[in-house]
Formats: sequence, C-alpha cells, structure tokens
Amino acid sequence: MPSAQPLRTRLWKKPGWSALAIPILAIAGWAQEPARLAIPAEAPPDDNAPSREVVAVEASKAEELTLERAIELALQRQPNIAAAQASLHAAHIQYQSAHSPFAILTGPQIIYRRQQATHGLAIAQESLTQAKLETIQAVTRNYLSYLYAREQTGIADETVRSLGVMAQLAKKLVDAGSREVTTSDLERISTYELIARTRLARARLGAEQARAALREAVGLSEHEPINVAAVSLADYYDSVTKHMREHKLTISCDKAVELALANRPEALQSHLLAEVIALEIKAQGLTWRTNALTFAARSDIHSKTLPATILDPDYRPGPIAPEMPAVLSGTRSARQSRTEALYHRALAGAEKVEHLIALEVRVLCSRLHELEEQVRLLRQAVQQAGKLRKDAEKAYAADQLSTEKMLTAQLLDAQTRADLNEALYNYCITLAALQRATAGKLWEALVPAQ
Repeated sequence: MPSAQPLRTRLWKKPGWSALAIPILAIAGWAQEPARLAIPAEAPPDDNAPSREVVAVEASKAEELTLERAIELALQRQPNIAAAQASLHAAHIQYQSAHSPFAILTGPQIIYRRQQATHGLAIAQESLTQAKLETIQAVTRNYLSYLYAREQTGIADETVRSLGVMAQLAKKLVDAGSREVTTSDLERISTYELIARTRLARARLGAEQARAALREAVGLSEHEPINVAAVSLADYYDSVTKHMREHKLTISCDKAVELALANRPEALQSHLLAEVIALEIKAQGLTWRTNALTFAARSDIHSKTLPATILDPDYRPGPIAPEMPAVLSGTRSARQSRTEALYHRALAGAEKVEHLIALEVRVLCSRLHELEEQVRLLRQAVQQAGKLRKDAEKAYAADQLSTEKMLTAQLLDAQTRADLNEALYNYCITLAALQRATAGKLWEALVPAQ
C-alpha cells in the first residue's frame, strides 16, 4: 500500500495533452487555516467619486500588459482559482466536522474516516495548485497567441503595401514602354494584392480572437481594455536561448520527467485516492451491515482534467476512471473483497497517470529541441530571402527583371518571415506547455550541455 506523501505548499512563478480524469475527493480538510477569498471592506459612499468602472478603465489605459503582469492579475482574478479556493475551504469545514467530539458517535469507522478526510483535504490543496498552474498556462498561451497574430498582421500589412508600391512601379514601366513588364503583369500583381488583403483580414481577426481569449484567461471584464506591451515572440525566444547558450546549458528530458512525476498535483491526487480506498477496506471491516455506506456517500468524487497539448494525433491514450459506489452490499468479507479490487484499480489508475505525465513531458521536450533548430534555420532563410528581395527590387526598378521573378522574390520574403514567426510561436507555446507539464519546475531540469 503506498504511503501518503507530505503536502507541501508551492508557489509557482512559471507555467507548463489529452484529457485525463483525476478523482478529487471533497471529503477532507486541512490541519492549517485554509486559503480564503479576500473580502474588501466597504468604504462609505462618495457621491463625487468616480464609479468603479471608470476608475478601472482609466487605470487599465495607463498600463501596458506584460506577460508577468497578466499572470499576476490572473492569479488574483481568475474565477477558476476562486472556485478551487472555495472548494478547499469547504473541505476544511468537512475535515473539522470529522474531527469534532461528536463524530465519535457515528461508530468505530470514524477512525478511518478521519484519515480519509486528511487525505481528501490534501487532494483539495493539490487541486488549488493545479488550478493555479492551469491559469498560468492559459494566460501564457493566449498572450503568446496574441503576439503571434499581431506579428502576422504586420507581415501581411507590409506585403499588401509592398505589392501596392510594386503595382505603381509596374504601371510606370508599362507606360514607358518596358520590355519586361506588360499590362497583363498589372493584373497579376493586383490578384496577388487581393490575396494578401484576405490574409491581412484573417490575421486581424485572429488578433481579436486572441485578445478576447486573453481577457477571459486573465479574468478581466469587458469594461477593462487590454493594452498588450510592445514585445515580440523573438524577445521571449532570445531571452531563453541566450541564457542557455551563455551558461552552456540544455534542458534534460530525463530530468524534466523526474521533476514532473515528483511535483505534478495530478500524480499526488491519484496516489492519495488509492490510500483513501485502502482505508475503506479497513472501514468496511468495522460494520456488520449488509448495506454499508462508503466514503463516496459523504463526498463528491468528480473529475479534473489534465491540461496538456495533444501533439500526436495518432496516439491519444486515455485515463483509467476511478470507481467507488456510495453503498456496498453483502457480507463484511464480500464488501472488503470488492473494495480491495477497487483499490487495485486505483493503483493501476495512479500508475497510468504517471505514464501519461512522462509521455507528455517527453513529447514536449523533444519537440522543443526540434523547434529550436527550425528557428535557427528559418532565421538564415529570412536573411537570404530579404537579400534576394532587395536585389530584385533594384533590378525591377531598372527594368531588368520580369514581373514574375519580382513577385517570386516578394512572396518568398513574406512567406519565410511568416514561417519564422510561426516557428517562434510554436517554440514559445511548447516551452510554456513544458513548464506546465513539469509543474513549474522546468528550469531545474537545466544541465550542462555536452
């Protein structure tokens, strides 16, 4: 029988695949004072004071929203965290009830019910930790998504303007009797410009959608505008890779898996569930009733999802769902035997959780290394494409290059820059997912590069 791990209070500063059901038991409490929602004191009304909405809007307008600030706000305002805090407080009340002097009147099973309550509250505490990690991951991903859409919008807008300039130049060349540029080339340029405008509209729509998603992740109301700071995906990529290059460090996938298994709240929750069911075997041995209640009759066994990036569409292993009826029927021996079978099922579920966590971390870690190489190669491609475009512009202006070749150089430059932006985005969101997958301990997985 696995022993319960000591519960540690964790403060996560940085974030982290398929839906994974983890049983949460709201039957418990915590020996210390639980986290409570702060209730601000009501101030006397002031008729001359501006409304709260006006104050919030004015304050938001003056502040640039950095990623760090967005995470800070989300940890204070995200309803998912408030809900987890409320559940923890409710679990603490249940824990106190199980340890009250009157609880002994419920029968000899109270000995094990109290131990189950302790484990249950540990699960509730881990659930709060999980909610914080999920919030950080959601804010980080949506913030990066907005940066990606904003930069794609810039690339598309520049392409539209460049094609417009090219169209004007082409018309002048045609009017001057150019041998390289014809009137049909004007229509070709116009067609490409229309296509570029559709991509610009798509990029702008993506930016608005990402902004709305970021607002929800942070927990901002519709009255509070978002003014995202003037940073780029390249800034985040360079800050990480530069540090590792200067200190000759790399991320160890083996170390990352080890940290994930030791710190993921889902892993601890699944093992604690097995402990709770093991205690139920003993509790059923203390009653002769043919229809005996289990801990599930006084608790809420529900599912929490394990947020993870599904990177492999061909293999999506699922969890092993927990089982525990509210009432067990039969003789004492029969009830204990059935509970023991469910205990072994819970152990298998805990093992499955660990396997899924390890698989998630390894997939993300290997993908991160691959994306770093993609960014390096695409940066070289962008430099070469930019040079080709500049040379083509000079030759085209001198009527020494065909429109087809000029368009090829123009679009190649735009495409390589868009591909680089996408690779930077994929790297950053994979890094954030890996932070979440290791429960915020990713930087402890840095080892000397060989």
